[in-house]
Amino acid sequence: MAIDLLREVATPELYRNNAFRLSGLPTEASARDIRRRTDEIRAAERLGAPLAGRPGLLAPDPEPEPQAVLDAMQHLRDPVRRVIEELFWFWPDAGDRPPLDPEQAARHWLDRAKAGDDLAWHNLAVLTHARCLDFRPGVEAASVREARWNDAYSYWRKVIEADGPWLALAARARSLDDRRLTTGFVTELRAELPRALLSAQATAAVRAAESGDLKSAAWNADVVAESAFEDHAGEVLAAAAAPLTARIRQACQRAEQAGPKVSATAGTVLLDETEPLLRMVLAILGGRDPRYIAAADQVGLAVNGCAARYANHTEGYRTSYDLVRRALPIEVSPQTRRTLTDNLVTYITNLTAVRLLAAIEKVEKRPDGQAAKVMTFAETLVPLLAGLREFDIEDDRRAPVWELLINGSIQLLNVYAARTGDVVTAKAGLQRLLTLATDDSSVVADDLVELVRGQLDVIEFAGLCWFCKQRTTGAGACPIKLSSMIDYSEVTRLTWQVVTVDVPRCPSCRRSHEHPPATSVIGLPPTVAAVMIIVSGVVGALLLSAVNGWLALLTLAVGLALFIYTRVIEARINRRTLTGSAAITIYSVSSYPPIAELLKEHWSIGERPPGI
Repeated sequence: MAIDLLREVATPELYRNNAFRLSGLPTEASARDIRRRTDEIRAAERLGAPLAGRPGLLAPDPEPEPQAVLDAMQHLRDPVRRVIEELFWFWPDAGDRPPLDPEQAARHWLDRAKAGDDLAWHNLAVLTHARCLDFRPGVEAASVREARWNDAYSYWRKVIEADGPWLALAARARSLDDRRLTTGFVTELRAELPRALLSAQATAAVRAAESGDLKSAAWNADVVAESAFEDHAGEVLAAAAAPLTARIRQACQRAEQAGPKVSATAGTVLLDETEPLLRMVLAILGGRDPRYIAAADQVGLAVNGCAARYANHTEGYRTSYDLVRRALPIEVSPQTRRTLTDNLVTYITNLTAVRLLAAIEKVEKRPDGQAAKVMTFAETLVPLLAGLREFDIEDDRRAPVWELLINGSIQLLNVYAARTGDVVTAKAGLQRLLTLATDDSSVVADDLVELVRGQLDVIEFAGLCWFCKQRTTGAGACPIKLSSMIDYSEVTRLTWQVVTVDVPRCPSCRRSHEHPPATSVIGLPPTVAAVMIIVSGVVGALLLSAVNGWLALLTLAVGLALFIYTRVIEARINRRTLTGSAAITIYSVSSYPPIAELLKEHWSIGERPPGI
C-alpha cells in the first residue's frame, strides 16, 4: 500500500499538488481546522471572490483555483493518504518560527540540523527538493540548479538514515488512529522513499524528452544517475522509460507482420515512429544501458527484415539499400551493426550487377543515344559506395563492390565502343572511371587501377578489328575461352573456372574464321595435293608394274596413306589456328590486352587447362 501511494504522488508535481501547500494549512491541522478551511474556500467559490491566500513558506504561485484546493484537501480525509501528504511538507518547528524567505529558511534549518535536530533535516530536504521541482528556466543559473538537486538528495538521504524523523512519523500515524497505519507501513515508506524521490525527476526527464527537449531530459537523467541514491538510479530510469520502450516494441511487431510487397513502406513507417522514441530513450538511459541497446537492436533488426523481404520479393535493391542506410545511425550493438552493414554491401552489390546488365543489354540493342549514360555510369553508383565508407565499413568488404563496378564499367564501355565505334566517349568514360578509382585508392586494388589504365590503350582498337586492324568492328566479336588453374581442394573431382573474352572482329574476318580456306601442311590446297599424290602413285605403280606387281600395289597404298595423313594433320592445325586473310594464329589473339592480363595470372587459352 505504501509503495502504491508513493508511486502515485512521485511526479514533478509532488509538492505543487500537496494538500497542505495548496490549502495553507499546517501539517498538524485538526479535523476542525480542515472543515473550517473547506467552508472558507466554498464560500469564496460561491461568491466568485478570489481565494484568500495564507502567508507561508513556498506559498502557491500562481494562486490555485478553489476547486483544485478542495480536490487536494479530500486527501486529508484519508488518514493513510494524509501521512503521505505530511511526509512531503514542513513539520512543526520546535524552535523559533522559520523565516518565510526560502534562502533564510534553508540556513535556519541547516543550522538546527547541524546542532543535532534530526527533524530539521526533513524540513530542509522538503524545502530544497520542492525548489528543485519548482524550477523555472531562466530564473536561476544551471549551476545553482544542479547544486540544489545534489543538496536535495543529500538531505533526504540524511532523513532516511536518521531514526528521529521516522519515529516522529510513526507517532503521528498512531495519533490518526487507523489500523492501516502500522509500524510496518512507516518502515515500508522509509525503504521505498529513495525510489520515489528519484521517480519524480525521472518522470521530469521523460516529459522533457517527449516535448523535444532532449538536452534537459539527459540533464535530469544524469542528475538521477549521480545522486545520493545512485544504487536505485538504473531501476528508476528504466521504469520511467518503460512506456517508451513498449511503444518501440509494438511498432517493431507491426512492421514484422507486413507482407513482402509493402515491407519497405512498413520499414519506413517503423523508422518514422521509432527514431524519435529511440532518441528519447537514449537521452534518458544512455547508449550503454542494456535496455536501450535491446530497443535499438529490435528496431535495427526489424528494419533489416523489412528490407530483406522487399529485396527478395521485388529485387528493389536500391529501396532496401536506402532503408538499411537510414537505420545505421542508430546506436545498435556491434552484432546488429554487422548484420546491417553486411546487407548494405549485398544490396549495393546486387544493385550494381542489375544496373550493369541492364545497361549492357540496352547498349547492345540500341547503342545510339547512350553516350552520356555510358560515360557517367560508374558515377551514378559512387555515392552509394561512399555510403559504405561513411559508416566505417572495412576496406575488405568494400573492395569487391569496387571490383565489380570497375570490371563491369570496362565491359560496358568496350561493348559501347565495339557497337558504335565511338572511341572518344569510351575513353572519356575510362578517364572518369580512373579518377573515381584513384579517389578511393585505399580500397581499390592497384591491379584494378592498372587494368583501367590498360583499357585506355585497348580502347584505341575498339573501333577496329583486332585481326586486320583496318575494318570497322561490327557484331562479330571473336569469343575466346580461357580456363583458370586447376582447383585441387575437392577430393572427388578437379574444378576450374572458365571465362570468355570477346576480341573485336569485323564481319569479314568473322566469315574468314568461320569458313577458312583450308591449307595443307605442304602449303597447297587439298585438291591439288590430292591429285599430285594420286598421280605420283599411279605413275610409280605403272613404272614398277613391269618389274613387280606387288611393289606397284604397295606404291599406291603408300600414296593413299600420305594423302589421309596430310588431311588429318591439317584438321588438327585448323583446330588450333584462327586463320583469315592474314592467317593469324592463336598467339596473335593472346596479345589482346585483356587476354594477356589473364595469361599473366596463369590462365590458359581453351575451355580446359593444359593436360586435361
